[in-house]
Amino acid sequence: MPHRACTSRKISQYKTPAKPVQLAFLYRQFEIAPRCCGAGNKAAIKTPNHEPALSKIMKKTTATTHETEAASGDVKNQNLNTEALKAGASSTNTPVSSWGESATLSTLWGARHFVAGSVRREFQSRYTNSLLGPAWPFLQPAVMILIYTVVFSRLMQAKIPSLQGEASYSIFLCAGLVAWNLFAELLTRLTTLFVDNANLLKKVRFPWECLPVITLASGVLNHIIMTSLVFVVLLLLGGGAWGVWPHLLPVLALLVFFASGLGLVLALVNVFFRDVAQLLAITLQLLFWLTPVVYPLSVLPEYAQRVIALNPLLPIVQAYQSVLAYEAAPEYSAMLYPLVLGVVVWAIALRMAKKLLPDVVDEL
Repeated sequence: MPHRACTSRKISQYKTPAKPVQLAFLYRQFEIAPRCCGAGNKAAIKTPNHEPALSKIMKKTTATTHETEAASGDVKNQNLNTEALKAGASSTNTPVSSWGESATLSTLWGARHFVAGSVRREFQSRYTNSLLGPAWPFLQPAVMILIYTVVFSRLMQAKIPSLQGEASYSIFLCAGLVAWNLFAELLTRLTTLFVDNANLLKKVRFPWECLPVITLASGVLNHIIMTSLVFVVLLLLGGGAWGVWPHLLPVLALLVFFASGLGLVLALVNVFFRDVAQLLAITLQLLFWLTPVVYPLSVLPEYAQRVIALNPLLPIVQAYQSVLAYEAAPEYSAMLYPLVLGVVVWAIALRMAKKLLPDVVDEL
């Protein structure tokens, strides 16, 4: 009889006999030494103890898997760090945990490329693959102005005191909305500032003050575009006094100052209590109607005027309406109230930042 290849007990369980190539692979893999009998005798093999060899292979496989996962994680972190480094940030091998250190103006100036690049990418990302492109941010205010104009001016025959013309109410409404939209946008985006940038804060070391600066710059850029369109509309309607338009600059600075301080307070609280962002949306809806945006303050009863006078946005919105609708300089003495309140809010924000920022990254 021809000589038969020896088979192990594990191979004998298959119906199809193993080929010599398969046996040779098993011999090399598990270091099995075949022992053949003479012709005509049954094949016999000494069954070795495979556990040490299998254990050794499993350890090697596990170690290789861990090394692969670690290398993959390093590549992802390196890509994230590289993107930030291109914009001006510095890399770190550990998460940002030593917060609470105030960045100097020179530090922020050193990160100016990071800020400028982030604002540019954010502005471009809004209109990427969009059919109407940059028109979208202006469609919602335009539709809102159209609806309020039809409801209040046409149907309810609402009149604005000391303003004449068919478009007087629309101009009055535009003036209030450009101020309100900036405040609402800054406050909404600043509240979720740390939560939305959690991955960046954990992977890249950079001055944390860059984040609110990026948000403020993006919001002010949209506001400038919106206000410029209002200027164009005023010129087309035959109105618009160029001499009073520069008065909007200090009013804009005051609005950004107040909104940024309040937004930073809400951003820190929102890290530990995520319901703040949801409550803010409801509060803004209520605050919108407590601010004379769609109506003049003079149409309200005297007791209602005293209540709304507590609203710090009242002098700011009225200043926009004075410049854009009434073509007059704003009442600067009324700006003292939101200015003092803004200083108080910023003092609270800085104190909270010094105390809570070291724990922000761990809480994200």
